[in-house]
Amino acid sequence: MFRTFLQNWPWLTGIEGHEKAGVQSLGVSRTIQHWEHNGGRNPVRQALEKGNVDLLTLSPIQFPDEGIDNFIKLGLEHNPNMKFTVQISWGGPDIDNQDFDLSALGRRPDREKTPEQVIRLNEKNVKAGEEQARKINEQYGRQVVFLVPTSQAQVALRTMIYNKEIPGLNRQAELFADNIGHPTPPLEALNAYLHFAVIYGCSPVGLPIPSVLKNARRPEWNDEGFNRALQELAWKTVIDYPPSGVKAATH
Repeated sequence: MFRTFLQNWPWLTGIEGHEKAGVQSLGVSRTIQHWEHNGGRNPVRQALEKGNVDLLTLSPIQFPDEGIDNFIKLGLEHNPNMKFTVQISWGGPDIDNQDFDLSALGRRPDREKTPEQVIRLNEKNVKAGEEQARKINEQYGRQVVFLVPTSQAQVALRTMIYNKEIPGLNRQAELFADNIGHPTPPLEALNAYLHFAVIYGCSPVGLPIPSVLKNARRPEWNDEGFNRALQELAWKTVIDYPPSGVKAATH
């Protein structure tokens, strides 16, 4: 049995041989806030202390984040074989997450950007996340942190929309439900496929259309071709990103 504990992302369910140990969700939070939540007696720390969790997935806003180091240290103390996936989140209000502050949530961003503009949106945060992961992996002498390239995949998808390469999405704004940058079903599905690929080290291509797309009341999103395009994008992004720790099969 493969047991995971998730920070903020409750989507990973119904996979044979996989048990979800729990989810801890705090709105607009840093990982250190999850570490300190409830004076430290919170579900994540309690689960890790039992030593039977195989994977913890984290979705920080900014890097570096002391909470990541703390959770990894605690997890490995109780299960030396634990794995940790850390999401490189997109900048929700279309600003670099390194510059994020709550005042940005009240501004309505212009989502329709050129590929050159989009690729620069979160550059500082991506580099900071990669640097923290590198230091942690060096500290333990092996890869214990596997980065999920969510920000990078979002950039790629927005570029595809700009170039009119993905039928079913006509504007970049269709990926976001609000000013904060919460995802609509296509971006939510893409993110789930990214996490699937990093956690299991295998391609999500061929998985059935998820309920988040089926129930979106957009027939063009409940389409095998549309779903496959998101899966292929997720897989390509992951295998082209060395910090994910995932490589394409050579046979």
